[in-house]
Amino acid sequence: MTKDFARRACVLAGLLLVLWLPGRLAWAQAGAGRGGAPAASAAPEPARDTLGRETPRKTVLGFISAARRGNTEVLPAYLDTNLQGQAAVELARKLYVVMDSRLPARLNELSDRPEGSSETR
Repeated sequence: MTKDFARRACVLAGLLLVLWLPGRLAWAQAGAGRGGAPAASAAPEPARDTLGRETPRKTVLGFISAARRGNTEVLPAYLDTNLQGQAAVELARKLYVVMDSRLPARLNELSDRPEGSSETR
């Protein structure tokens, strides 16, 4: 494995975390506002994410799909950033360019479980 490939793999892993984290935080916070503990027999229904960011794979595919459609206004919602407005849109565009042209696509290896994967390679 070359240093360049290893560096790109690390960058991709970091970018995937940035894309996946906001959806997980929204899902975790959805149940936090309810009073009292839920009944043991009835698990609370997670809030439905309107962007479909329930899993790492869905988050990345949603981001790529929105970028390809030119839906730039929604792209920052996939990122965990403090940037606002045009700065956030520009960051998302740059991320898409890197993901689309410079990194090997292994989307089938992304977890399709809400909690992600603890498997290491």
